[in-house]
Amino acid sequence: AFYPLREDIDKLTAASFAAELASAAEHGNMQSDELFSTLYYALSYICYGECHPVDMALCFAIRFLSHLGHSPSLTSCALCGRDMRKQTRIAFAPALGGALCSNCVSGDIEKVSAVSLEAIRRIIKLKDEDMQKAVLPERVRSELLSIIPEYAEIMLERTLKSAKQLGK
Repeated sequence: AFYPLREDIDKLTAASFAAELASAAEHGNMQSDELFSTLYYALSYICYGECHPVDMALCFAIRFLSHLGHSPSLTSCALCGRDMRKQTRIAFAPALGGALCSNCVSGDIEKVSAVSLEAIRRIIKLKDEDMQKAVLPERVRSELLSIIPEYAEIMLERTLKSAKQLGK
């Protein structure tokens, strides 16, 4: 029943974000056991785990989008295809599908650290039962909060009302 969600606004907000994302799969007729498992583990860890609720919400969003075939470009530039692994100036453009190299970065695109891109890559590779291992440093959490909800909205072609409250 996930009763503890009723007692903590941060947990409730994170769970609402995950549930709103999951409803996008329902409306798109993309239901599967894999998506249900990911949602179940995310809600369980948000509700009963010792992890930060925002970390679990972001972890769910990243894994959910990956299950739907919307993994962002992380190791090559989303525009030019250049190898990103040795780049020092990196940005993430949700509308363009992922990371941008220093040659393609423009002033209005959100800068991110290589650590944040690595966090996304590792989260995608996690098993559902290991999602609680996604413990994000504050800087990475902040960077992912600034890009993942917007990326989800663009990939799912829908506004996520709960995303505005996540992390506040």
